[in-house]
Amino acid sequence: VSRQPIVGFGFTLTGGSAFVISALPDSERAALLQELFGSGKDSIGVTYLRISIGASDLDPKVFSYDDLERDQTDFNLNKFSLLSGDEHALIPLLQEIKQIAPSLSLLGTPWSPPAWMK
Repeated sequence: VSRQPIVGFGFTLTGGSAFVISALPDSERAALLQELFGSGKDSIGVTYLRISIGASDLDPKVFSYDDLERDQTDFNLNKFSLLSGDEHALIPLLQEIKQIAPSLSLLGTPWSPPAWMK
């Protein structure tokens, strides 16, 4: 009998939820993150997060990592940039989480391609 290995337990952290968590007062955000990702007896010890590559439908703003004006294309990805929306809430929050849980595993999944690819 072979079994699939368990790599961790967690949830999806969307840009929208990162935005809400980031807006909490520092002490409340720190307590929440400790409860979720800490290793203490009162923590649940989340070890795995799924994040969307680009915006999901739960982000406060629609974006991709290669947004262009209408009728433009970028097949060489010359205008590709990770600084298209995640740098305001999701990335700083992930950095805070990694301080608490350095071995946290992340799974990045694409939500939607840039409009010019559709």
